[in-house]
This record gives sequence, structure tokens and C-alpha cells, in this order.
Amino acid sequence: MNATIPEGYVAVDFCNEVGIGAWLVWCLNVLAYCEDHHLDADFRFSFPASPGTDFFSPFFSVSPIRRSNAGRRFVRAVRLDAVPHEVVSLERGSELARKYLVPQPEIVAELDQFWSEQRLDGRVLGVHYRGTDKTDEAPRVEYEAVAAKVTAYVAAHRDTSAIFVSSDERAFVDFAAANFGDLPIVFRDDFRRADSQRAIYRDLDDVLSIQRDAVVNSLLLARCRGLIKTASFLSAFSALLNPEMDTFIMNTPHAKTLWFPEREMLRRQTWA
Repeated sequence: MNATIPEGYVAVDFCNEVGIGAWLVWCLNVLAYCEDHHLDADFRFSFPASPGTDFFSPFFSVSPIRRSNAGRRFVRAVRLDAVPHEVVSLERGSELARKYLVPQPEIVAELDQFWSEQRLDGRVLGVHYRGTDKTDEAPRVEYEAVAAKVTAYVAAHRDTSAIFVSSDERAFVDFAAANFGDLPIVFRDDFRRADSQRAIYRDLDDVLSIQRDAVVNSLLLARCRGLIKTASFLSAFSALLNPEMDTFIMNTPHAKTLWFPEREMLRRQTWA
């Protein structure tokens, strides 16, 4: 780490301009270290332009590992390489995410309410399209290619009852509603979606609402039975939360941005 770790406790403030999906995956490295060394953990997520705003605690808490009474002193980490551990196994990553990163009760209530109001039951297919600036890290996927994969999935799983769609691009949600077949197409009324290639998660006006949208969408995707996705930490985290879910990644990140967990997911990918 970049500073001395307080005895019995590791509290890390990830302060940079990545998305909340990346932050959540980075937490797994810290949790692996803490579990291996029998330490408790806590997290803050913040942007350099608004270091006083925490984007972790409104959405998640951390289950204790040893219930240390040590005082928490947050160590600021700008880069992931400040963390002394790396999770390399999907099984370990899934175990850590499910065991220690606990959604806040009000978030769970929102998930339950959405699932109930949309009458989602049985086999729901999740579709996540990460667009805007993601071309910096992975090739852009044509909307029609996603529609073809959705058609193939539904043909192979006739018991699919609905399709849940999540995207940072307004145009993709509109496309999905018009082109994903006759099954019910459901999506959240997110606070904001992009109308251009500019990422919205760095917008500092109402950024807490934008981050909440991301978290809730990720957790809703994790409730699905199947997941068709483009490269994204956010939906990769969804897959870690539900390791029984059939997951297909539509594009492979560039070599320099092929990180865990998608690196391991793609290595095991068996869908045609």
C-alpha cells in the first residue's frame, strides 16, 4: 500500500476517475489480502474533483472478517497497483464479492420492487451494452450483432420470459425495444443516459444518482439467468455475483486493457 496499514484494519479510498464497476472489482483485491491476513476492510470511492463525496457507503457495506476494534484510517489509492494482492480466480472473486460486499437495505428494496413491478420471473435474459468512451478499451460492437445474439439465446432457451436491458447509451435502449423480438423488454428509467460518445459517470452534477443507476443495474443483471454483455467491469461484477449465470461477452478488450475478471471469463467462454 501507499501508507502503513493500521493494525487489524485496511480502509482504502480509491480516488480516481474510473467507473464504479472497476472500483468494485478492485475491492476484491483488497478483500483477498484482508482475508489472507485476517484483517477487516472498508472502502471509499471518490473522484479527485469531489474527494469529500463517498460513492461506496451509500450502496454497500462490508461484512467483517475478524471484527477488529481498530480505528479506521483511510489510505488513498489512486491506482490498482497500490493494492498488494491480485485475484486471479473467478471462483475466488465470486466468493469474495458475495461474502463481503453487501448491498445496503434500501438498494435491495429497490431491486425487489423493480423485479416485482415488472413481473419478472423464471428465465430472464440480461443484456448490457457499454458504449460511449469504452472504445478506448475494447472494440465497439454493432447493435445488430447484439440483437442476433439475443435471438440465438432466446431460440436456444424457449422458456425465456423477459429481457432486461441496461446501457449507458440511450440509442441502444431504443434499439433494443424495437429489435429484440416479442418478449417483454424491460429497463430502468435511469437518471441519465448518453446521447454522444462522452461517458456520463464523470459528470459531477448529480453524480450520486448516476452512480446509483450503475449499481442498481449491475445488481439487477446479477438476478438474470443469462447475460449477454459487451466489455465492462460493471456487468463483469454482475457475473461474479451470480456464477451460475450463462454469460457471453461480445467483444474482447484490447491486449493492454484485458483485465480480471473478463480475462478469465473470455478464457472459459464456450458459447457459440
